[in-house]
Amino acid sequence: MNLQENITRIKKIIESINENNFEIEDSIFDYEGDLSNSMGLKIKNKKNDENFGHVVLCKLIYGLTKDPILKKYFDLDSKQNKIFNNENCLYLHDMFVEPIHRNKGIGKIVLKQAHNKALENGFDYIVLGTETDNLVANKLYNGFGYNEFLNPEEKYKFYYIKL
Repeated sequence: MNLQENITRIKKIIESINENNFEIEDSIFDYEGDLSNSMGLKIKNKKNDENFGHVVLCKLIYGLTKDPILKKYFDLDSKQNKIFNNENCLYLHDMFVEPIHRNKGIGKIVLKQAHNKALENGFDYIVLGTETDNLVANKLYNGFGYNEFLNPEEKYKFYYIKL
């Protein structure tokens, strides 16, 4: 590859980064539902009515009804759980980024917004579960400082974060 081809390639990369940042910076959040029911609060990241991705938070008690693996291994009333309760912890039960918007930082943005909403509503923790082989999600949660606290099955693990 000659010098001119390298310059052209670098310019395309910079343009791509700038386009992605524009989409992210210019996007807005839209909210559906609330934390007071089992459907939870859906936080959507969008621009011009195009959805980039979303995250859904609900009270921990509702997470137990949505996630059978969590319910099987996590008992709010047991002595195993001295930290998390329905008053201080939310369950992140759905996070999704549209395939055409992946690798642009959308997951980080909606996760940060979930943290902000949890704090605004007086919650101290977020708990979530993901498949062990979902490398992108596991990398995202580890990068945010989530701690693995329960790995009940080889194919599934749970994380928490103190906000």
